[in-house]
Amino acid sequence: MRTMKAPNEDPRVVYQTCVDSIADENLRNRLSALTNDIGVIAGEYQQIATAKQLYTLPPNDFGNDDIVLGAVTKKELKDVYSSHMVGKAKPARKVYDLLLSRAPLGRCPFCGMGQASTLDHYLPKTKYPQLSVVPLNLVPSCKDCNTGKSVGVAATEEAQCLHPYFESQNFVSEQWLFAEVISTSPVAIHYFVRAPEHWDDISKKRVQSHFSDFKLANRFSIEAANELASQEYILDEFKRKNEMRALVDFLSDQAKSKSNLHVNSWQTAFYQALLKQYSEAEEIIECLTEICPVCEGEGVFVNYFCPYCEGNRYVSKRFKSAVNESDYKFLKCIECDGRPRCHLCSGRGLISREKALQLTRNRP
Repeated sequence: MRTMKAPNEDPRVVYQTCVDSIADENLRNRLSALTNDIGVIAGEYQQIATAKQLYTLPPNDFGNDDIVLGAVTKKELKDVYSSHMVGKAKPARKVYDLLLSRAPLGRCPFCGMGQASTLDHYLPKTKYPQLSVVPLNLVPSCKDCNTGKSVGVAATEEAQCLHPYFESQNFVSEQWLFAEVISTSPVAIHYFVRAPEHWDDISKKRVQSHFSDFKLANRFSIEAANELASQEYILDEFKRKNEMRALVDFLSDQAKSKSNLHVNSWQTAFYQALLKQYSEAEEIIECLTEICPVCEGEGVFVNYFCPYCEGNRYVSKRFKSAVNESDYKFLKCIECDGRPRCHLCSGRGLISREKALQLTRNRP
């Protein structure tokens, strides 16, 4: 979720711009008579939204052909938006495009993931036709959030999804979105909400409502699966080289980087979940293994794998206790196979482990 600065366009001017493009004189006059009413309604909306009480506005359950305001039907009010604001050739389209262009980094503020390509009615126009073109009720949105959100309206304060124009900063600056790695085949990432303990109960329930209303658990899991697939090679390389500490550091840097940008992004939760999984794996490895005492963690002796750890750099503590390290006091010469004139081993084919390790560390 992202917060945005509330639009300051005069709702009466926006509404009248839409109405002025209507060719039918009778309809245009009936709608024009409501301009001041729309201004009053928009002012009330702002006050109630600021108080986080939009759930108190009663929905309009009349039929499309019923008169709902002045001498105007419900359908006629809705069409002010559909036909005279969205239309690319209409004068009010410039307001539509302006509101859409304010999406933070072009992303949908509801999910923080999709590209903002349309405007969403925070309170649906099917239930609140009088708010069809009120800028404060129009939020840049991706198509998934716009079409996936239920047209139902919240009946209680805690059931309200977050409003990008009117929410407190704590919904953005304090983490409430988390994930965990599920060891299925293939591996899955499960997202969930865990609001800070010091939040009030209403705030805790509202982020859960937001998470559920926009179906973020499933949508984020799909993105995480794609990200995991793109990182699979890197993760496998770290594991192949037995560089668990380096892998943990890499994931820690990724998690911090994503968190610094948006603490409640799906990427932040994703890398935190991977970091937790591999940190625990590293702890297990550290309990069961130790650095190879023969190659001292190098893994190789210039041109061949360490014969003790076989290039893994670590050995299990159980294996170490079963092997006599004195057997590795002398190692295969790293430059020859026992040639008579080898300057390192003088034809013996063996050099001391200390010498082999020194040459390994001094290699270009």
